[in-house]
Amino acid sequence: MSKKKEVIKPEKKKRTDHPFRKNIYLISMIWKISKMRVIYCFLSYMMDFICWAFDTIVFTQYIFGSGSLNMSFRDVTLFIGFTMLLYFVNYVVSIYGWTRYYKINNTLLVRELNKAMFDKACNVDISCFEDSEFFNKYTKASNEVHQRSVSALEDMSCFAAATLSTVYVIYTMFTINVWVGLLMFLPLISNLTLGRRAKTLHYDRDMSFLPFKRRFGYVNRVYYLSDYAKEIRLSGISKVLRKEYNTAVDNIKEVNRKKWFPLFVYTLIDNIICFPLLFEGSWLLGLFLCMVTKSITLPEFVVLCSAAVSATWMIRNMSGSINGIFENALYADNISSFMEYKEKIPEDSPGDPVPEMVETLEVRNVSFTYNGCDAPALENVSLTLRAGEIVSLVGHNGSGKSTLVKLLMRLYDPSEGVILLNGKDIREYELRAYRALIGSTFQDFKVFSMSVADNVLVGNTVDGDRHEAVIEALKMSGVHDRIMQLDKKEETILTKEFDNDGAILSGGEAQKVCISRAFVKKSSILLLDEPSSALDPFAEHDMYENFVSLCKRGSSPKISVFISHRLSSATVADMVYLLKGGRIIESGAHKELMELDGEYASMFRKQAENYLFDLQEEGGAVLS
Repeated sequence: MSKKKEVIKPEKKKRTDHPFRKNIYLISMIWKISKMRVIYCFLSYMMDFICWAFDTIVFTQYIFGSGSLNMSFRDVTLFIGFTMLLYFVNYVVSIYGWTRYYKINNTLLVRELNKAMFDKACNVDISCFEDSEFFNKYTKASNEVHQRSVSALEDMSCFAAATLSTVYVIYTMFTINVWVGLLMFLPLISNLTLGRRAKTLHYDRDMSFLPFKRRFGYVNRVYYLSDYAKEIRLSGISKVLRKEYNTAVDNIKEVNRKKWFPLFVYTLIDNIICFPLLFEGSWLLGLFLCMVTKSITLPEFVVLCSAAVSATWMIRNMSGSINGIFENALYADNISSFMEYKEKIPEDSPGDPVPEMVETLEVRNVSFTYNGCDAPALENVSLTLRAGEIVSLVGHNGSGKSTLVKLLMRLYDPSEGVILLNGKDIREYELRAYRALIGSTFQDFKVFSMSVADNVLVGNTVDGDRHEAVIEALKMSGVHDRIMQLDKKEETILTKEFDNDGAILSGGEAQKVCISRAFVKKSSILLLDEPSSALDPFAEHDMYENFVSLCKRGSSPKISVFISHRLSSATVADMVYLLKGGRIIESGAHKELMELDGEYASMFRKQAENYLFDLQEEGGAVLS
């Protein structure tokens, strides 16, 4: 099965095609966070170049000019004092920026820019994270967003300030001698051609590195994540990982071997033209004009040589900032492509308010095919879920159970057919409000390095006392007694990643904590995908009994859907659907399906033998 190469399509690509516009796009991200940072940066660069131009032309002409011998000591002293004051103010502004303001402001920018990236990452379609090219763009964007936005601000500020000061210095050189003035365009031409080409090659090399850096970055993570510690020690996978790591490093070395020479040549020639050739060339030309042709005076020669050196560096800064602007534009594509990606199912999509009472959730003639796959994961599936009714979805791996649950959660939309909540298409409801109706637990549950209480609540608010809600949920999931044995009880941090006193729970205990999330959330719909994968049969039985009680009790019964490979869960369900190849091939109550003596009955009996289940008359199953 082939996968599509590209899922990212910028929403407003035409607005940011020009490199300068792309840089302005990056600066606008900073402007939204800190307008003062933008203003401060522009003013700081402007003061630097004003001082530089003043020192190069005005100061040199004043001190070495033709009238300098006729000036009084007092006048010279006042002028030098003014120059010192100008530099003092510039130093105060500049040093304050680098030692305090930028340090503090960078922390703010990192936080807010990453927050924008996090918000976007939470909003894009879940299918995007299954696409390697999208993930490359997201990785590059998240790594570059702060550096490139700040670089864009600095390069644009430097370009504006350097351009104004360079024009003034070169104009002064033209007034002294046209040929020396024309010579100053040499570094500009060199940097805009050779230097720009070098920046492009540098970017291409970085992008070639990215897949391999991701690979050895993955190996680095695997070695320090506790999830993989046992497998690494008890298997030979470490050899495979080291081989992958070495292969990635070798590929990076190979990319560098192939791409370094053109980058070296362009950079070398550019630097030779801009420094030894231009510096010595301008001095030789100045000496020729002063000593041979006598077309300029000695003070003019001093001003000319001083201006030549400064102009070279100013032009170098100006053209370098232009190259930086073009380089930023290349990286900005990753950021703008990610930030302007048009979601198919945006998390913040508006819609109608959800009903207060959920009565039915109907799947009507639904088919779904994953992006890039030929065979459908679901095909013409229809079923109706009712409040107070417990439904069990069973079937072998790949039968479509988890896909159906993802569609019910609206992580994907059906390729064909419709899903109706109280008779209304779920796409018409506000997405976040609809998702808020759902309590879920997954087989690949995740425990966060936070307190037990935070792991249970996961950001949800509860009616009444927070402590009591957490305790009640822990009791219903069967992990309350274990948590109460911890030093800080429900406020104990899980994992030792950030706290040496953190608790390490067993797989079953950790899953029970995650199951507590469904109990604590006031959900109208419960969707549980393999919620008992890490539980022993006794804990599984108690957990399902508690869910049955939760789903059927009170004035607002819940819609409940279980997925489990252990068919014992089906015995507590009101309705069982057996899926195979993306289709429902059998449906009915557990007892009815056993009497049907079809594929479900065969699967159940085989599993009952394996788990030593003693079937009881009421259809319950406990371990004998």
